[in-house]
Order: sequence, then C-alpha cells, then structure tokens
Amino acid sequence: QGLWEYRLDRRYVVVGGAVSNGGNAIEWASRLFRGGATRASEHGLTVLPLLSGERTPWWDDRATGAVAGLRAGTTPGDIREALVESVVLRLAAATRTLLEARTGIERIVASGGVFARQPELAQVIADAVGRPVVLAADVESSTRGAAIVALERIGALPSIEIPARTTRTYRPKAARRARYERALARQDRLMTALRASGLEN
Repeated sequence: QGLWEYRLDRRYVVVGGAVSNGGNAIEWASRLFRGGATRASEHGLTVLPLLSGERTPWWDDRATGAVAGLRAGTTPGDIREALVESVVLRLAAATRTLLEARTGIERIVASGGVFARQPELAQVIADAVGRPVVLAADVESSTRGAAIVALERIGALPSIEIPARTTRTYRPKAARRARYERALARQDRLMTALRASGLEN
C-alpha cells in the first residue's frame, strides 16, 4: 500500500506515509520560475515533483520529475504554481492511502516547514481528501512526538496520548473535490506512462 509501520512497543504502532519532495521542491521551483501565474485552475499543467525519487505510494528512488501540458502561453509563474500544487497533491495522495488503510483516524494534522511557510496549502489537502485538516502549532511536530515518547518512557509523562497543539482548521470545499480528483488521476497516469516508456530513470 506504500505505507510504513513502526512498532514503538507492545502498546503502540505508528503507521504513516512519506513523500520525498516537499519544501525542497517548492524552494527549487521558486528559485527557477518567477513571474505571474494564471489562476491555478487554468494553468493546464500536470507535474510530478519527484526531484528526489518518491516514497508513498510508489516507493521508487529512481523516479524523476516531469511537467506535462506545456504550451506557448505557459508562464514561469504557471510552472511554479503547478509544481507547488503538485507537491501538496502528493501529500494528499499519501493521506488518502493512509485513510483507506487505517479506519478510525479522527483528525488530520498538517505540520512541517511547507505548512509553516504556506499554511493555506492545507486547504488543498482538505479539498482533495474531503476531510477537515487542522494546522499544527509546532513546526517540528515529529520532534515533539519523539520527545513525548521519551518522556513517557522515563516516567515523566503518564501517557503519550497528548493531542497536538493546533491553530486553524481548514474545512473541505466540495466544489473543488472533483478538480483535485482529476489532478491526482492525471499524476497517476503520467507516472504510469513514464514508467512504461522507461523515461523515469
């Protein structure tokens, strides 16, 4: 299913998905492609932001990035915006894989540098998966989680079940769901085509 699973002890198992291209891909696009963009829904581009291979759901270190749908009117800003959107779509794909594999997940928390710099990107995940997404107050949520586990182990905390500190909640907008469904399907088709052609490595 493209997920990973770590057993902390006899009581707890951590299950998740991972992407190899987040802030690094956004920084790369911002550095190379400047200028104005058309509205995101009009750029007509499908991007695989795989600058460093990919993990969930494909787990392919050899996977490479691609931009499809370029036209004479495509602007550098269009490419930048499409790549940023594509990064978040890969996060949404990993989130959907996790939700399908593990029922009972009560809430989705967005954390990390990408969302600290551009919190509005959490809205894309909410729209794509059809579930509310809350923004973590801590940028380094993984570090906080590891510290909580360590403190519980030495008896400084009674339990690791401490809710994440959050700020804003992004609620899904039904009108955008179909658009992101199509965008995710295009990414999957592009990846399949690249693999079949041998051009991905």
